[in-house]
Amino acid sequence: MFPRATLIFFSLAFMVAAATRLYAERLMASEDVETAQRTLQARGFDPGLFTGTVTPATSHAVRQFQSKNHLKVNGQFDAPTQAALGVVIRMVESDPVLGVTQEAREAALRGTKGAEEITRAKPSEPNK
Repeated sequence: MFPRATLIFFSLAFMVAAATRLYAERLMASEDVETAQRTLQARGFDPGLFTGTVTPATSHAVRQFQSKNHLKVNGQFDAPTQAALGVVIRMVESDPVLGVTQEAREAALRGTKGAEEITRAKPSEPNK
């Protein structure tokens, strides 16, 4: 069996790692969430204050929008909801020390622009 000191050490190490979140976290870009909130407001769904974060009021507005548009009602800005709203919410990495890095924002923006270019270049198929 482990000596008591070793067990305490590993327990403390685990708690420190969890508390400081030594790994990067993926978050929705706040300016994109704010754009989605403004779009919901313009379409008649009240997301509350335009905070750039998903608040309970925003989730409620998203659920109402999803219900009215025959989407899966989960209160989240999933891909079908973003498409129906006509918005794109980029995911950026958040460093626990530096916050969201400029490099991560630029990479997310490049990814979004690349997706838009692919969509524009691909001819739409006729309805069958």
